[in-house]
Amino acid sequence: MGSKEHDSLLCNNKTSEKNNYEGKFNTLRIISLKAINEFEDLQKKCEDNYAKYLEERENYLRTKKELEILKEVSGEALGEYENLHRKFAIEQECRDKAEEYAKQQVKANKQLKRQSAILLNTLVAKAVDFDLEELASQTDSDSSSSTEDHGICDKQIEGLKQQVESLQIKTDDLTQKLHLTEEKFNHEIQEHMTTKEALENNKVNFKQLNR
Repeated sequence: MGSKEHDSLLCNNKTSEKNNYEGKFNTLRIISLKAINEFEDLQKKCEDNYAKYLEERENYLRTKKELEILKEVSGEALGEYENLHRKFAIEQECRDKAEEYAKQQVKANKQLKRQSAILLNTLVAKAVDFDLEELASQTDSDSSSSTEDHGICDKQIEGLKQQVESLQIKTDDLTQKLHLTEEKFNHEIQEHMTTKEALENNKVNFKQLNR
């Protein structure tokens, strides 16, 4: 009787230990599965973050390259702007000088025209006076005196004619120079407008590049 009770007690103890081990095993199994799931989640998050890092790095490198290109283009545009600005200043100075020269030539031309008109009027008046009055009043004078006076008048008339011809040549020369100056002036204005338009376009492009 005692032996059976002892065997029964041992059997109950083994069953209890088995149940205890199974409980611990199930608990450890649940903890292990949970740890595996957490690890897999962390691994997925790590992979996602790494993918985002690669994408951001690619964007950074692309943006850096674009910025370097933009700086290079901006530098070229700034250099072109400075060159155009200097050219514009030189053309403006030439334009001002051309205007001043044209004004001087016009003034000199008008003055020469007035002098020519005065000399022509003087020449005509003296010629008429010699022909109609002095020569007529001296018809009774002796021939030697008349011939001498006539020679003096001829010299005066010839001198006046030479002066008129010389002034006419100068007038024609100045008129030609004036026309050439006007053509040059108009050409400078056209180049000035073209340069100014190009300068404005480069200003717009430069502003757009700096945005």
